[in-house]
Amino acid sequence: MRQLGFWSIYIRRGMMKAELISVGTELLMGYVVNSNASDIAKQLLAIGIGTYYQQTVGDNWERMTQALALAHSRSDLVILTGGLGPTHDDITKQVVAAFVGTTLEEDPRQLAKLNQHLAHEGRECAPIDLLQVLTLKGGKALWNAYGLACGSVYQHEGVTYILLPGPPFEMNQMLKQEVLPDLAKQLGKQEAMESLYLNFFGIGESKLAQILAQPIAEQSNPTLGLYAKPRHIAVRLTANAATSQGAHALNQALAQELIALAGDYYMGQGEDFDFAGYVLGKMAEGGQRLVSLEGFTYGQLASRLRQQDSEAAVYQRGYIQEVTVANLETSLASLSQDLAQDTFCLVNYQQDQDQAMLILVTPSGQRLERPVYLGQRPYQVQASIVVYEALSLLHKHLS
Repeated sequence: MRQLGFWSIYIRRGMMKAELISVGTELLMGYVVNSNASDIAKQLLAIGIGTYYQQTVGDNWERMTQALALAHSRSDLVILTGGLGPTHDDITKQVVAAFVGTTLEEDPRQLAKLNQHLAHEGRECAPIDLLQVLTLKGGKALWNAYGLACGSVYQHEGVTYILLPGPPFEMNQMLKQEVLPDLAKQLGKQEAMESLYLNFFGIGESKLAQILAQPIAEQSNPTLGLYAKPRHIAVRLTANAATSQGAHALNQALAQELIALAGDYYMGQGEDFDFAGYVLGKMAEGGQRLVSLEGFTYGQLASRLRQQDSEAAVYQRGYIQEVTVANLETSLASLSQDLAQDTFCLVNYQQDQDQAMLILVTPSGQRLERPVYLGQRPYQVQASIVVYEALSLLHKHLS
């Protein structure tokens, strides 16, 4: 057990195991996307806490109790989000209080904020409003700077329970200001966990898995996993070590081994890797520039490129106009003033009902063509495919 002030974090199985329970029937019905689970898992990982399990449960007393019992049996840290508000189905505090064998009491600080808010609105405090300021007796209230519902921390039989609000902006504020700093202090010399993402393009997930078969089969620390992203494959490496530097070194060592095996398809590191940014970066290194003419994607290629090059260091400008086989030469001739010695031009247009055509005009005047099969897909999907194929055509030439 590690203790600091109120907090007492029990670590029963070596490295701390965290579990997230997202509460809300709207999550199960698909009306709300659960961004909280992703945000919390990432931020816990940043301080060396791995999330081993996630549950999503509706606003139902029996099923929430079952979820708590399961989490209690296998995790050291259980974080619940949602169900702290003033409506009849906001029952998270009540269910947790019953599960751990305590009662609820008002938090004076949050109550003062509630009364100030109600006075500003010119209305009396109703009993249902007070549900928001209840916290677990014997625990610690967590201040909600952006909302009215306070959170709670409570220890029970070696497990730490943290209750956070459901609205993402409230949850993230409370997590960052009220929870993570104390957790990080308590961990002390607890093992660090870090992840590294390697990105590969121009290869399918199954083929990459075959190339990396031996490291995948022999993985221990770091572990690795393959994830299919839009038009590329990400390989996640996750290492545990005594220090962050040690975990980083383990990841980098395995990364070099994987790159040696699949280097022909390797593009770079980073969880938020963007292919357009990568291609523009390669052009910047070579002092090259780019313009575009879109007759099929109608600005979607330009938008993607401009997001990665807002200052127009490489991507100079884009044109949108009707392009056909009949007017192709005239359309290209109109761009002659933009095609400087170091400038490439990407062109796309619809050739027929099932096919689009890509043309890359190099600074030397060479034309590289690539047909793109459209199929019976919605236009938005077709356009996305054409954008990525255009970037792929440019990337292949630059390589």
